[in-house]
Amino acid sequence: MGLIQNGKLTVASLGDSVCTIVRKDRSWSKLSEEHTTSRQDEQLRILNSNGGFILKGKVKGELAVTRAFGNMELKNLIISEPECVQTYLTAKDDLLILSTDGLYRSLT
Repeated sequence: MGLIQNGKLTVASLGDSVCTIVRKDRSWSKLSEEHTTSRQDEQLRILNSNGGFILKGKVKGELAVTRAFGNMELKNLIISEPECVQTYLTAKDDLLILSTDGLYRSLT
């Protein structure tokens, strides 16, 4: 999800979504990162939680994302708190792409 206020873009994301900003010169940068067990900070959060472990790249061998809505079985490990990033938009910015893992992985 993104919000623009006074030229400042705020992006809140969780799970396997990615926000990318594309500039008019076609350069781009990711504004957010996926919340998966491949991220060291997310691994540590899971491993330091009560009963948390990672098996075959998944939380308790079941779920690849470390942040999500609605997973009741893993609610003590999978959090729904989004990560927020803010950046000021400039005249060089052209597009904002919000995508899930399938789209993003097929294009990068």
